[in-house]
Amino acid sequence: MHVGVAKMAIQHGVSMVTASYVSPEMAALHEAAEKAGVLILNEVGLDPGIDHLSAMSMIDTARSTGSEILRFASLCGGLPSPEAAGSNPIGYKFSWSPRGVLVASQNSARFKESA
Repeated sequence: MHVGVAKMAIQHGVSMVTASYVSPEMAALHEAAEKAGVLILNEVGLDPGIDHLSAMSMIDTARSTGSEILRFASLCGGLPSPEAAGSNPIGYKFSWSPRGVLVASQNSARFKESA
């Protein structure tokens, strides 16, 4: 329902923050949101989101004191132990939409290990 809510937010000039990933349908609203002066901010949940914001806060604090950051690793979430996962075939305990997990598993990923 995020796309419908986003359309209403744009119509009423209200910004929207959501933990959901950016779908093609949501991305298609970018121009309308920009024209309406509305911020539609996606992927601000736990991961990505809170972990990224807290990481940047730590990095900014370190830099403001003149520290040099040599390496940073952020891990969020994980697979539960087999006895906690239940009997589902992928060994995952769903805390959100199972469809969302499966769709997100198809997203591309990038990481930077060293400069």
